[in-house]
Amino acid sequence: MQTRTCLARLDGAWTKTDEGYLETGVWPTKAGVFRYLNKDGSVRRELRPRAEVHDAASLASLQNKPITNSHPPELLNSRNTRKYMVGVVHGDHQLAEDRLHTQARALVTDEDAIRDIQQGKQQVSCGYTCDIDFTPGADAEFGEYDAIQRNIRYNHLALEWRGRAGSGARLRNDQSEDSAVRFDALELPEDAPEPIINNKETVMVKIRIDGKEYEVSEAAEVALSHKFKADAQALDTAKAEADAQKARADQMQAKYDAEKARADRLDGMDITAMVKARAALEAQAQRVVKNTKLDSLSDRQVKELVIKERFDWAKTEGQSDDYVNALYESAIQTKTDKNPVLDAYDRAESRSDSFWDQDALAV
Repeated sequence: MQTRTCLARLDGAWTKTDEGYLETGVWPTKAGVFRYLNKDGSVRRELRPRAEVHDAASLASLQNKPITNSHPPELLNSRNTRKYMVGVVHGDHQLAEDRLHTQARALVTDEDAIRDIQQGKQQVSCGYTCDIDFTPGADAEFGEYDAIQRNIRYNHLALEWRGRAGSGARLRNDQSEDSAVRFDALELPEDAPEPIINNKETVMVKIRIDGKEYEVSEAAEVALSHKFKADAQALDTAKAEADAQKARADQMQAKYDAEKARADRLDGMDITAMVKARAALEAQAQRVVKNTKLDSLSDRQVKELVIKERFDWAKTEGQSDDYVNALYESAIQTKTDKNPVLDAYDRAESRSDSFWDQDALAV
């Protein structure tokens, strides 16, 4: 059994759900003759017959399968789906109106994948397994072929920028120990040129570096791709670490500045006077809040405790230090828990009532 990928496309018109997901139509695959690279770099033409592509069991095998952002390095299963899945194929996977392609619906739920789609990553590629019949022939509709794909069973649907011959594209021996988790072939785009093969049968590919085009061996292209990817990841890691180091440095600087400001304030104060003032405050407060430990409280907290003891109506939260100090002085001098303002108001009202009562008596 071989593992294959094939290229098709998303519908250009999509809708956004209330959750921000992207929902769209998709044409996952079609019948025809498709080109793949052999191990020596030559091209193999594989027929994907209508009967196999439109087979009910084959179509059903793609329904409710995961969508990935590019092909993963392994087939998906219950152990790794969470690592790669960015959406799901849903709805009936069926023959499209053109009677050549198949069609279904796609729901993409991952933010990065949605952003890629909006930026043009709108081709899709089916990852699937199939049996290869190496009997060559000529199809009346699609032309000559070297082999036939049969028993197509889908594993996932990948979002792709554009398929091309490159790393992972050439056919591999199914007896290799990693054949079960690698893609054996990648369909060549219809407009892709024939691969260049030198005298040593090395496949040559073209790459662009800093805007310049170079022709290198496929092995070199793979190595460079891995190097570029590793460098980009290392740069991202270094940047993240630098940002974290700067955040830690800023935090330490803020702490240092706060401690320095506190030390500067203490330097400008008479420590002896501070100690005496604190002792006097505690002694004064103890006359109101007897048998209460005050040593762990700040000066303001001590004053607020006295105020609360004398005036249960008083609210000090959010008030300025000047307000608290004034209310504290009043609390120390007051031997009642009544509101002095309300007491004064009541006395004024009482005098007013007496005045009017006297007038009434005079009448």
